[in-house]
Amino acid sequence: MHKDSPYQASSVAVAPDPDALHANRLPHAIGGPVKHMWILARVLCVMALLASIASMILRWDSYRDGNVTLLGLLLSTGGILFDAVVFAGLSWGIQRYSRTAACALLGYYLLGQLLFVLQNQFLILVRLAIVIVVALICVRGIRATFAYHRYAADEQRR
Repeated sequence: MHKDSPYQASSVAVAPDPDALHANRLPHAIGGPVKHMWILARVLCVMALLASIASMILRWDSYRDGNVTLLGLLLSTGGILFDAVVFAGLSWGIQRYSRTAACALLGYYLLGQLLFVLQNQFLILVRLAIVIVVALICVRGIRATFAYHRYAADEQRR
């Protein structure tokens, strides 16, 4: 083939994928808490979906009896479905080491729990223990996402 042929393979080396580069050498102290956090976000998403389905099933009799329209049934479970979508999106962001998504997950979860307590006027100790565990997982994940960005900046400088 001629030297200037457009069909000839390039002689320039392909640059390595930066995500693969970091994934191979990423310390477990950084990757572990972030992984735990995005798994937690997915569990919260699944729980919200299950709560939405359970809510629809429990209110189905009201729809069947004509007390509630289908739109009313869907709107009553819309908030829970919205939570599921938010948790899914934040999980996707956290898996990509987004600091914003990590902080947003903690804030959104704590805000939801605070609104639940204010609305229902009671606090169960088991619920408080779960909130504390989730908050600790989130704080560890947030610290790890910030550590990841420091680590990536140091790797870039090398």
